[in-house]
Amino acid sequence: MKVLLLDSSLEASNRLKALCLERKPDLERVEIVHTVEEMKATVEEESYDLFILNLETNQEELSAFLKTEVAKRTPTIFTSTEQEKILEVFKQSTVGFLQKPVQKDALWEVIDNAKKRNKLCKVRAENDNAHFKQMIKNGDINRIALTTLDGYIIVHYDEIMRCEANGNYTCVYFHDGSFLMLTKTLKHYASKLEPNGFIRIHKTHLVNLKYIRSYVKGKHPYVSLKDGSQVEVSLRKKQLLVDKLYS
Repeated sequence: MKVLLLDSSLEASNRLKALCLERKPDLERVEIVHTVEEMKATVEEESYDLFILNLETNQEELSAFLKTEVAKRTPTIFTSTEQEKILEVFKQSTVGFLQKPVQKDALWEVIDNAKKRNKLCKVRAENDNAHFKQMIKNGDINRIALTTLDGYIIVHYDEIMRCEANGNYTCVYFHDGSFLMLTKTLKHYASKLEPNGFIRIHKTHLVNLKYIRSYVKGKHPYVSLKDGSQVEVSLRKKQLLVDKLYS
């Protein structure tokens, strides 16, 4: 499990991190942030299996963050110096509450609860989509299961024009002009789509080769797609794109 720990106190956060790291290999990595803004920036770059959040860290900003989708789907442990400090708004995704100073036995108990919750969520998700995933894996249909906030949508590869990274989310744009926000990273979809006619031309963009209308070279190269959109090509991906276009 990857853990993100929020606490404005350097001493308290380092102590709690040390306790967490005693729980290896269950907790493979523990990262510390000291402000809500720092936390928001961090979760845009990477996903985590568990949050440990101190309630004394700017409650107004923390309350707003906990209403976001990434917070709602991530198991959370709250810490506080006051046992009764937990608020109703904080109960939406919590798996435990720890009074500071945090004791090892209490911490490990709520970590076990978080592990159980994560396991149940994964089992439910896999069961919900098992039928379609097996058909796709067997090559029975040229489709992909896209994970949305509400569930799954199954689409043909040719329906997708491009995908754009948005933190831990991916925005997929379809050939009919519609788009959809997905709850997995661009890296996840790149591994599924690249063997089926797609190319990652930038760290934030994956495009369907079928919809590339033109490629413009220069200091800042880009491709134009059939819907009129323009997508930057990173210098590192330029030669790979040229090879694909002329193969």
